Amino acid sequence: MILTSHGNSPFRETSDLTMFDCVAHCPIGLEDVTAAELAGLGLEVVSAKPNEGRVEWRGTLADVAAANLVSRTAERVTLALDRFRAMHFPELRRKAAQIEWERWIGPDDRVALRVTSKRSKLYHERAIAERIAGAISDRLGREVGVASGDALDDPDAGVQLVLVRVFKDEATLRLDTSGPRLHRRGYRQATAKAPLRETLAAALLAASGWRPGNALVDPFCGSGTIPIEAASWAAGIAPGTARTFRFEHWPQRVERPELESPGEPPSAPIIGSDRDAGAIEASRSNRERAGVDVDFVQRSVSEVEAPADASTGWIVTNPPYALRTDAGGDVRDLYGAFGQVLRERFAGWNCTMLCADDAFAQATAVDWDAGPLVSNGGVRVRVLHRVL
Repeated sequence: MILTSHGNSPFRETSDLTMFDCVAHCPIGLEDVTAAELAGLGLEVVSAKPNEGRVEWRGTLADVAAANLVSRTAERVTLALDRFRAMHFPELRRKAAQIEWERWIGPDDRVALRVTSKRSKLYHERAIAERIAGAISDRLGREVGVASGDALDDPDAGVQLVLVRVFKDEATLRLDTSGPRLHRRGYRQATAKAPLRETLAAALLAASGWRPGNALVDPFCGSGTIPIEAASWAAGIAPGTARTFRFEHWPQRVERPELESPGEPPSAPIIGSDRDAGAIEASRSNRERAGVDVDFVQRSVSEVEAPADASTGWIVTNPPYALRTDAGGDVRDLYGAFGQVLRERFAGWNCTMLCADDAFAQATAVDWDAGPLVSNGGVRVRVLHRVL
């Protein structure tokens, strides 16, 4: 779903039109993709600096709710509560206590605190966290419990994440609006080896230039994340449809956006394949939960064919990174077979892949155009693209 302006927005506005400074946290290296997505939703994008994993934008609480529900590439959405100078701990606690915490933290809620401090007199991050927790308790008139970061993965735990950054003696306090990270769509309960995060898969699709209505093939589909994200996009299914968000639990009511019913998805084949039977079983299970139409087929990369009803299209994929295959062979042989298939059977197609080693890319004998470096599960990988 692409929106072009607030005037055409399918979202029901809340009565609070206060504008907040917001951040969409996103895959590092693909900030421009998330910025373009938010701009396409009609949101006011302020900046997107390369390799920082964040896009700054401004919007109302209704915009915040919409970004959580609709963004395919954002990992988390936060909003700024306050920014002030603090040279001493009593000053930090006093100023933090002036924030209207009662709008965001309910009577039974706990808080989780993430603190960073650089080049500031207040450098002890644990002590800063203690003062912020104390300030929240001061404001609410009760002792507020502090939860571990692990509790954030449970949407029903009643935990509000507060991010605190102190830089050059200026404290910035931000509020998480998402709850569990936004890549948790709800459909991927079955996984294969080295699963790709849903948000990174969606960003890779957008960066590749693929759009609904074009054929898509993923010959190393694993648990099916790339094809399922593509099919969900084509069907107009909002990525947050099957989950809840932190903003839905605030004392200040922020209504969940209502979306227009999606139309009939464009007719174009979306195919995922993998040689591993367990991966295909996981893909099909995830497909059913996602409620989308994807053809998952068990086959080796050497058996991959372009669909008969598509003269051109896109290959978007995340091949293995290991130096050895499961069968004990050199993974470069696998990349060599992949390159041969691309050259012989996919002339005129666009191909985008993640690659962890230049030797693997060279083994394909394809003259790749190098894109940004991104992180997948802690592994730095390069986005490569080529029109074959």
